[in-house]
Amino acid sequence: MELTWSGDEIIVGTNEEFILGYELLYENNDEVKLEPIFSHHAHIGRVKQVVVCKKYLVTGSTDEFIKIFDLHSRKEIGSLNIHQGTINCLVYHESGFLFSASDDGIIGIIDIKNLKVRKELKGHNAPVTGFAVHPSGKLGLSISKDRRVMTWDLMKGKRAYVGALKKAGEIIKWSPDGSHYLISCSNLLNIYSLEHGNIVHTIDFKSNIYCFCHLTSNLIVIGGEKKTLILYNLESQTEVVQWEAHDSRAKCLLLLDSGSKEVIQFASASSDGFIKIWVMNTSKASSQPQLIGNINTKSRIICMALKSKSTTNILSNPEQTLNNLSSQDKETLSLKKKNKKLKQKKKDLSLKTNENTSTASVNKPNKVLPVKNKTKKIDKSNSKSESKNNEDKLRNVQKTVRFKKKVKKKFIQSNK
Repeated sequence: MELTWSGDEIIVGTNEEFILGYELLYENNDEVKLEPIFSHHAHIGRVKQVVVCKKYLVTGSTDEFIKIFDLHSRKEIGSLNIHQGTINCLVYHESGFLFSASDDGIIGIIDIKNLKVRKELKGHNAPVTGFAVHPSGKLGLSISKDRRVMTWDLMKGKRAYVGALKKAGEIIKWSPDGSHYLISCSNLLNIYSLEHGNIVHTIDFKSNIYCFCHLTSNLIVIGGEKKTLILYNLESQTEVVQWEAHDSRAKCLLLLDSGSKEVIQFASASSDGFIKIWVMNTSKASSQPQLIGNINTKSRIICMALKSKSTTNILSNPEQTLNNLSSQDKETLSLKKKNKKLKQKKKDLSLKTNENTSTASVNKPNKVLPVKNKTKKIDKSNSKSESKNNEDKLRNVQKTVRFKKKVKKKFIQSNK
C-alpha cells in the first residue's frame, strides 16, 4: 500500500501539558493515516491554545506563559511572560502580528518577526475569553466575562466601541468574508451583522457549545457537550445534517486544505483523545460527511492547529508539481522568479559601481602639501624646543646659586 504525503500536519495541545504532532498521509483508497511525528512536554499547566505563525508554533497555557517553538527544528526558542493569568486565546494574522488574551483582562499585540510586545490593549474588567481579527487586519473584537464586546481600531491601537451582551461570550470568530461575526454564549450561537451591529440569527445547539468552524462562507459545523456534530447553512438558516461523531464531547474543529472547492475536509477532536478526519462534497451537502481517518492520541485534547506545507512543497519540488498547479499559482511562481532576477541584477550593478569608484580612487594622485606650510610647522616646533631648553638651563643655574649660598652661611656660622 502506497502512502502519499499531503504536506499538512495537525498539532494538538492536551490537558496533560503536552503538544502532539501528526502528519497526514493519504492512501490509495482516499483514506488518511495520521502518523505521530513529535511529542513535547511544553508547559507546567494545561495547554489551552496552539497557533501556527509562519515558521513558528506558539502555545498558551494555564501557567501564564506563551512559548514559541521552531517548527523546522522542533525546539523551543523563547517564551513570553506578559500576562498574569491563564492564556485564553491566541490569534495570528497574516500581517505578522500575534494577539493574546488572558484572565488578567489584557490583550497583547506581539510582533512575530522579533517576538516583542508592541502594545497592550486594556479596557475589560474581567477575564478576556476571546479575540478575533477582521480579515483586513484593521479591526479587532474582544469578549469578556464582564458581558461586554469591544471593538478595537488596530491601526491606532485604541478602543473604538463598547457593546453589551445578555450573557458572557465564550468564543468569537469572523466570517471568511468579514461581513459577519459569530459569538457563542453557552448553548446559543449568535450571528451579528458588521454593518448594523445587531443579531441577524441565533442557533440553539441545545447544549454548551465548545467549538465551531466555517467550512465555506455559508456552511458552518458546530460541536459541543453532545456527542454529535451539526452542519448548518447560514444562508438558508437551516440545519443540514446532524451525526454522531465522537463518544465524548467535541473540543476542536479545524478546516483542512483539500485543494478543491467541491471537496471539503475538516478535522474534529474530542476529549476522549480521538482526532477524526471528515470529507464532504459541497454538491451533496445534505448527506452525512464520511470518516476517512482517525487516531487515538490517548490524551485529553483541548486545542488544535494546522501546519500547511503546500507552498514549501511547490517551491522545493517545482518539476513534480508544476503540471498540477493552477494558472494563478503559475503566475505567482513566474513573478517570484522575475523578482529574484531583478534583485540579482541590482546587486551586480551595485558591485560594478563600487569597483569603478575604488579603481578611480586608486588612480587619483595624492595631493601634496606646499613646502612653505611644512617649513613653518617645523620652525615652530624648533622654536618651542629651544625655548624649553633655555628655561631648563636657567632653572639649573638658579639651583646652583642657592646651593652655594647655603654652603657659605654654614661655613661662616661654624667659624664663629
